[in-house]
Amino acid sequence: MKILVISPVYPYPPHDGDRIRIYSFLKRLAKRHTIRVVTFAGIRELTKPLDFKCNKIDVIRIGRGAIMANAAAAFFSGKSMNVAAYNSREMAEAVKKADAEFKPDIVYCYRIRTAPYAALSKAPAVIDIVDSLGLYLERQSRAGGSLFRKIYAAADKKRVLKFERGLEGAFRQIFINAEEDAAYLKINGLITVPNGAEIPDVKRGAVKSNPVYTVGYFGDFNYAPNRQGLDILLKKIWKKHYKSDKSIRLIIAGRNAPAAVNEAGNVIVKGYVPDLEKEIKSWDVSVAPVFYGAGRQNKVLLSWACKVPVIASDFAARGVYGENGKNLLSAASSDGIKECIEKLRKNRALGARLAHNGKLTLLKYFNWDRSAASIERGLKNAVRRKK
Repeated sequence: MKILVISPVYPYPPHDGDRIRIYSFLKRLAKRHTIRVVTFAGIRELTKPLDFKCNKIDVIRIGRGAIMANAAAAFFSGKSMNVAAYNSREMAEAVKKADAEFKPDIVYCYRIRTAPYAALSKAPAVIDIVDSLGLYLERQSRAGGSLFRKIYAAADKKRVLKFERGLEGAFRQIFINAEEDAAYLKINGLITVPNGAEIPDVKRGAVKSNPVYTVGYFGDFNYAPNRQGLDILLKKIWKKHYKSDKSIRLIIAGRNAPAAVNEAGNVIVKGYVPDLEKEIKSWDVSVAPVFYGAGRQNKVLLSWACKVPVIASDFAARGVYGENGKNLLSAASSDGIKECIEKLRKNRALGARLAHNGKLTLLKYFNWDRSAASIERGLKNAVRRKK
């Protein structure tokens, strides 16, 4: 097949949830099909060459100012601000040009922000919405955080949900990451295609010889649930219990991590880490103090792939089939997470058992090859299916 991909994010390198999923699928699809990509990218974003074969990739630059202006313009229109934020005449022209030159068999839209561009191609279209943004905004409107985020979420959640449920008539197939999101949307024929995690080379990773117990937390900290989780970890756990404890340290890894958090001297902010798997494998435990959001927590899946024990909020554990005491430790509060940290500090054997069972859970349920095969079947069926 000739697959025209329309994406709101440049699909490489795979260093956050959005990019990990589309990269993992395209890399596998490119082995048997011809791929052409039309994608947005940030004004200053470095667009590194893809490490898989692609017919062509057209990059449309979009800045934060344009995104905000588009969303503001949609406020009084009744349309979803999140979808309208990515309105772009340049993107529309690029899709039309790619359609005329490439003559695709199928259009694969990634996330709802690209849905309006599917109609610009003559080919049938499918969409991977990944998570329900309507569900995410519903939860964000009730969660803590900035007043601006809560107002935005409250204003757009019903519009987004209406848009998501309207996709059924516009696309021949819709994919989603998690069962909970699928149940919330109630769209006929929705196919759940879970994320996976690459198993890193077992020979990689640092040898744990330091007597200091290492707790790690990673993610993109522009994402509000990750940022809230970091605030909880720093203020309600670390500052309260570990400020003067030199036998334990916290490592914060990921894009947009705040620099000025090291009041105790035992907090290390590493920011973006090119080899995240190697970093995770050097930790004693990986924490996921994320209390709202949508979909599944990639941070849990990747930690399991690295065979590192996980402490997660009840919310983060739910999406990955987490079982407290079997494949992770889960907690409903910051105090509960602190108790889990202490339990694993005192019982390294428990940590090893959780890590082993976590990896078994990953291998059983979360496999990129199987999920990519599901996407491929959906694409082929959409091509064959008559309108």
